[in-house]
Parts: sequence; structure tokens; C-alpha cells
Amino acid sequence: MDWRKGLVLVLMGAVLVVSYTWLQGLFDDSDLKKGMRLVRDYHAGAIEHEIERRHAGVLAGPLQWEPELLSGFWGHVRVHCRAPLASGALRDYQFDANVSDFSIHPGNEDGKSVLEALAAATAAPGAAATAAAATAAATAR
Repeated sequence: MDWRKGLVLVLMGAVLVVSYTWLQGLFDDSDLKKGMRLVRDYHAGAIEHEIERRHAGVLAGPLQWEPELLSGFWGHVRVHCRAPLASGALRDYQFDANVSDFSIHPGNEDGKSVLEALAAATAAPGAAATAAAATAAATAR
């Protein structure tokens, strides 16, 4: 093989690596944006409101949101929501977003407590409405 063919092969390999890296970066950026949006828009911003409610009067500034890519292949993103407290500490709430199936899971105990509180708050009105409908149906008979 002469040196020109070798040079062409090396250049094609370099172009392939650069193209793959660039394209993967686009996919990763997209996953980070989708994961962040999934967590922040969950039930019309309920996570943000719940965290602000928990720290009412002791927040030293706005909540700090930061996504972290856990798996580009599976589309898993960990979203950190850090609450700056007046004491100078940061309370880190973590949520794992799966952008492939649009689901949210707790990333730590603080995140778990927020999601459980939201589940209880959304289940209570539904349970009350179901019980009221059952009572109305029973009295109508």
C-alpha cells in the first residue's frame, strides 16, 4: 500500500471519530434538556413548588437546577435541584429522569420525600372524588 492510501485511511478514520463525537454530543445535550424539562414541568412545576414550600422563609436565593447525564444510551438523566438555605448550606434534591419513557424516579432520599408528598397530594383529591361518586351512586339506588 502506498503512503497516499494510508493517508486517506487515517483521514477518513479521523473524520469518522470527529463526526461520531459531535453527533453523540448533540444527543447528550438533547437528553439533558429533555430530562431537565421533564422534572421541572412535572405536574406544572409541582416539584419546584413543593421544595419552595418546604423551605419557605429560609431560602437564600432561587433554586439551582443542574442536569447530569447518567446514561446516554438509555436516556437516563439525574437532575439536581439545590435549595440554598439561609444557613449557607445547600439542600440537594435529586431526581432521575428517564427520557425514553418519560418517567421520574427519586435520586436520593430528599427527592423520594418530595415525590411521595406529591403522590399523596394528588391521590387525596382523587380518592375523595371517587368516594363522593360512590356515595352518590349508592344513595341514588
